Amino acid sequence: MKYVAMIAMALSLTASARAQTCGVMEFGGTGELITRNIVVSLTSLTTSELEANGACDAVEQYRSSEFEDGCPGDEACLTGFAKERSLDRVVTGAVHYDGEEFSLRLRLYDVRRGRFTS
Repeated sequence: MKYVAMIAMALSLTASARAQTCGVMEFGGTGELITRNIVVSLTSLTTSELEANGACDAVEQYRSSEFEDGCPGDEACLTGFAKERSLDRVVTGAVHYDGEEFSLRLRLYDVRRGRFTS
């Protein structure tokens, strides 16, 4: 998928010489047609594509119940969560349906720098 290729490219461009462990947080979702199944499927697809692409040496997926509410958008929370799990990069995302089209927003968080890179 094109969006995962963009995240993989960003990961490779910001990669350090050492091994990287990446985490994929379960995506959020809004809109009447966005079901839990869609959110889980997109999160799993992103994880699988990053594993297949080789942009990370290891990729781990986390359910929303494993982090505090609002953590995917909060840099301080993401930093703490990632450091506890020895993650170098974290991918967060959200899918939205507004009645006419679907949109997907992905963000790449660089733990070492403490900021989103995309």
